[in-house]
Amino acid sequence: MVAAEDFDFSRWVPVSGDEAERLTQQLKIEIGSAHVLFKARDHLLVVARDTASDDVIAIDRRCNKELFIIHLTWQQGPDLHSGFPSSAKIAAGEILNLLQRKR
Repeated sequence: MVAAEDFDFSRWVPVSGDEAERLTQQLKIEIGSAHVLFKARDHLLVVARDTASDDVIAIDRRCNKELFIIHLTWQQGPDLHSGFPSSAKIAAGEILNLLQRKR
């Protein structure tokens, strides 16, 4: 797990509706059976995106205590050998606390 302070959240925006669905579907396309998030793949929901990169924040709907920052590659299928897309796990409370301090 990485610390929320390691990320610049000033460029992040929440997503919902069609945009959240489109990003979530792309995430599911990219996560193959060898990826660390494969078992959670069908339960992930993208809730925010970085406006300056292809990074998204996804939550596992079964447990909302952890968020995942994932770098989308926009491939049309999973990368079976490299473990991409890259991802990092962050405690949800850390992100909320950090965002509240920035207000």
